[in-house]
Amino acid sequence: MRFTGLVPLLLLTLATASCGEVEPGSFQAFDTGEDGADTTESTVNGIWTGSFIPQGGTIGRSATAVIWEGRLLVLSSTAELAHAGEITVRTTTTPLQETFSDPGTLEQQLDTSPGPTFPPPPDFVPDLTPTSDSLTSDPTRTGDPAVSPRTDSALDPRFTTESDFAADTTPDDTTAANRTVEVTGDIRSYSPVSGTPIAIGQISGTVIARSRLQVTVSGTQRPGVLELRFSDLFRQEVLVSDLVGSWSMTRGDRTLTLTVDSAGALNGSRSDGCLLSGELELLRRGENLFRVVLSIDNCAAEDGRYTGFAFLDPETLGRETGLEAFWILAESDGEDRFFNAVLDRQ
Repeated sequence: MRFTGLVPLLLLTLATASCGEVEPGSFQAFDTGEDGADTTESTVNGIWTGSFIPQGGTIGRSATAVIWEGRLLVLSSTAELAHAGEITVRTTTTPLQETFSDPGTLEQQLDTSPGPTFPPPPDFVPDLTPTSDSLTSDPTRTGDPAVSPRTDSALDPRFTTESDFAADTTPDDTTAANRTVEVTGDIRSYSPVSGTPIAIGQISGTVIARSRLQVTVSGTQRPGVLELRFSDLFRQEVLVSDLVGSWSMTRGDRTLTLTVDSAGALNGSRSDGCLLSGELELLRRGENLFRVVLSIDNCAAEDGRYTGFAFLDPETLGRETGLEAFWILAESDGEDRFFNAVLDRQ
């Protein structure tokens, strides 16, 4: 069918009107409709946590990744790797295979495969009548419907709870959140301790937006598979004011101390004489991710300007309350150094 006359103009007008203005802090994704290409990487933006499984290995090591508008930074201290790179996101109809290991049981490598299932006998009718059995009425059991599931809002009243997020989700957000996409790109591999470059490799895999990520890392000295899940840390509302104060970390025989002021300015030093300065910028209100710019001076080969991301993690140190851990992941402008720090609030 071919449209002529005023019809194309009318369709263009309706399409433009339907877009409207995007509410600040909302999430939308748009397709070009050309060969599966996506005009934005927003479908995979966020903080991702899980495991890195080395090639040929069976034991996963803890890993954390940040993705924002096509930029990727990955840290796995236990696997002694750090990655930085740019990814391309494309829509796909290929579902992500359910091969994820439970991060909480990777070390034990438990067999969690489901057993056989059997059909019910003829005329079987399940008895759904509530009982007062002690197992089902015990309020300490997480399966009891009367017990509300724990959310990160219990850690700090400023956090956005899961129910709050669901209530604010628009139909477009729901569609984007369920989208499966393919990601590919080149990555630079670094030592997380010295920050020195190791190799240049590739990354490719599949992501269920705001759910699961499985990508293969190849061409580096530590190839393997990243199996990550979307972290609720990203959905927590954190402001610059939550970062104000003094932070520190010790790695080996060197201690790094940083302070953050109310304007988001960073200043710090390391016990070996290195000096750090920079600034933080909240990427989007209602979320827990900051753009960070750092300058490192008086530090020999580490001197230079670095850009990356920062976020707060209340659970890293296993404490019950408070915003305790301050993560910073950044790469030098020359793409030849990687800076990472997980600092404890002082």
